[in-house]
Amino acid sequence: MKELIEKVVAFVPEYLLSLGGLLARPKTFLANKVPDSEAAYRDSLLFLAVSVCIFVVALAPISPAKSDPWQRVGAVAVVEALTVSLMAGALRLAWRIVGGKARIRTFFTIYSYIAAVALLVMALTLLVAEGTFKVFDPALYLAVREAVATGKPVPKEAAQSRVLYATLGIYAAGFVGLSVWSLSSWGAFRQINNASRARSVCALYLAGLLSCPVALTVFLVGRALGGQ
Repeated sequence: MKELIEKVVAFVPEYLLSLGGLLARPKTFLANKVPDSEAAYRDSLLFLAVSVCIFVVALAPISPAKSDPWQRVGAVAVVEALTVSLMAGALRLAWRIVGGKARIRTFFTIYSYIAAVALLVMALTLLVAEGTFKVFDPALYLAVREAVATGKPVPKEAAQSRVLYATLGIYAAGFVGLSVWSLSSWGAFRQINNASRARSVCALYLAGLLSCPVALTVFLVGRALGGQ
């Protein structure tokens, strides 16, 4: 455990630099990472592991009080490992259909970074949304939280709450922002496969279709692991 903690701490400066590069210029960062190398593959998995820990720690204040933090880390790690594995396979299949030649490790490396950023964006969106709701309408916030936790109907006054609509707007903005960022990173897949724009569009369409059963599988596993 001590060696693991020391390794994670030593990785923090590189993690922050990588995160900045990913957010600012995802296509350039991912394509220049030499994703087919062993070192890049290991770095991507470590980047994902650190992001999982940040995700769990960041959401600890709004997680169920009785939930075990290590169980949450384990559950999120299992879900992310499954997501990366299935999506890497789906992406490789989509690109193979249109003539792409990149190796499977390349897809694992790139998608590990994408999944890590998705976790961080989701955590930030959840915290901003929850914080907005809690600060501007604390009474309704507590009532809604209790209703969700106990399975009771949401209070009727929630339908007239502007703060609730603002909270939903924050969720929507986070989703749109993540979608735009993800699309901007798609160019990295095109570059590693040396594909034309037309083949890239076809691969994107196929990947979207193949991601549907992947999303369903991940959702079901997440629910089985406690709603992660």
